[in-house]
Amino acid sequence: MKKTLSLLLIFFLMVISFDISASIILKKSYRGWKAGVAKINITPDRYIWMGGYASRNHPAEGKVTDLWAKALALED
Repeated sequence: MKKTLSLLLIFFLMVISFDISASIILKKSYRGWKAGVAKINITPDRYIWMGGYASRNHPAEGKVTDLWAKALALED
């Protein structure tokens, strides 16, 4: 879980630093819509206890699909 959070933090810091440098260059040459997208898999590496399931006495037993965090940024 810590590894996933660390990777997520590093990813967003890279996106922010790239966006700042790219926006300086683009402001001089382009006027119009700008868009940015990102996604990262945030599925835990190990099975964990699930909140809201009070009668369970063991962690999750498997997964059906991966969990994804997705972002879309638009600027006009």
